[in-house]
Amino acid sequence: INPFDERPQFLRVACHLLINLDGGVSKPVLARAFEKKLNWTPATASAHATQVFQALNALGAGHEANGFITIRKQG
Repeated sequence: INPFDERPQFLRVACHLLINLDGGVSKPVLARAFEKKLNWTPATASAHATQVFQALNALGAGHEANGFITIRKQG
């Protein structure tokens, strides 16, 4: 279940991708999704993609490996 039902929108988009893509998501793919879904410039989208990677890793909710981030499995 996506914990970001409405806001912030960029986290809703990021979590939607993480929930639905088995192999995780790369920063370029995440940035492109932000550009398309949120109508952001490439610079804004890229900066927010980096923030998503940093935040999910810092919170222990994500696992970054080989340029992809996935949802950290509990247990």
